[in-house]
Amino acid sequence: MARTVDWDNSTTVTTGDASYDPVTGVYTLTPDQQWQAGLVSSTSAYSINYDFSFVYEAYYGANDAGADGITWMFHNDPDGNVITPSTGGEYFGTGHVENAWVLEYDTYQNGTEAAYDHIQLRAQSDAGGTFSSSYMSTPEIAFPSTMNIEDGAWHLNEITWTAATKTLTVAFDGVTLGSAVFDPGDANGDGFSEDDLTTVLGGDRVFFAVGAATGGASNEQAIRTMQMEGTICFTRGTRILTPEGDVPVHRLKVGDLVTTLEGAARPIRWIGCTEVEARGRLAPVRFAPGIVGNRRPLVVSPQHRIYVAGWQAQLFLGLDHCLVPAHGFVNGRSVRRVDDGRRVQYWHVMLDTHEVILAEGAPTETLLPGPVALSTLAPPHRKEILTLFPDLARGTFASAAPCVPANLAHAFAPPARRAWAS
Repeated sequence: MARTVDWDNSTTVTTGDASYDPVTGVYTLTPDQQWQAGLVSSTSAYSINYDFSFVYEAYYGANDAGADGITWMFHNDPDGNVITPSTGGEYFGTGHVENAWVLEYDTYQNGTEAAYDHIQLRAQSDAGGTFSSSYMSTPEIAFPSTMNIEDGAWHLNEITWTAATKTLTVAFDGVTLGSAVFDPGDANGDGFSEDDLTTVLGGDRVFFAVGAATGGASNEQAIRTMQMEGTICFTRGTRILTPEGDVPVHRLKVGDLVTTLEGAARPIRWIGCTEVEARGRLAPVRFAPGIVGNRRPLVVSPQHRIYVAGWQAQLFLGLDHCLVPAHGFVNGRSVRRVDDGRRVQYWHVMLDTHEVILAEGAPTETLLPGPVALSTLAPPHRKEILTLFPDLARGTFASAAPCVPANLAHAFAPPARRAWAS
């Protein structure tokens, strides 16, 4: 199983014009100004001898051809994670990074480049002390339907490394765009070889970095990271408040009404179920009665968010209300992981809009169908949702409340003998 590379402010460093917002979890690589360049890099090294997957959402701006674009890279720079971006638009701000493989998400046409937004992989090295950069593959891969990715929306980026075959695979908004196979002697003819890989990196240790630059144009460019295990759902048997009273989630169906926190009755547009083994990050979180306003034990997926309002939101975030992932409440006693290896059914409930509903009396969210959440669903479920909501392919639902990033969620863990109920 591929190791998921998780990023938060405790495992990254920002340089240049890049900044991090701890409330939203967003890394702004470049503000919407000229001559900006920013980098965010991992502080820990990884080995290319093992599988990994790197998943994040990227915002490429709202100005067409307004900036060079965003790059993702894995590198073995002599300075490790202490790297700085080059000024202006040179190499998307990555010109100071050595011994790197750089994946360009190119949004600006230079010279003979393709006129459409595209991706391309290139190598950067400092062989003999002389910096060089070269495109290793001539095809420029277009995004789905040659779309303009500077559309003011967030897009899901998935990059997977398979160590056994030395294959780098790239997907965008759930669509696989291509792969590079670093095989002996470039046997498959895709322009990459095992020698290229080792010559450029000079070893098997790599850091990850994401960079962007604007050059003489301007665009806000940003990323936010999320976990692939971020499925949002209730366990079988969880009772959901409806106008007719509490109903077990597995007995609800499309068209049934559920009651929102504001007391409105809203119809279910889609409902689905996923069955997994309760281990690791897929192990559900159990809240003892009374911890978050629940009358009975509440068991949800670890990324399922609980609605918090009042003094807790003000104290920790300075907000009137927020949504906190369930794993943030874990204290080992009154809120704990159920990591017993048994099969567990996770039920997803989706309305016309993202809402807060009552599960066992506790205010919790419905499914927020962003790109990452959709990617965790089975393909038939994802297809069904995209059929019902075709606009999701171009954007995401607005959240019912600000979402607390993973690295701050632990602040909401209650003392073992105290509830957070308002």
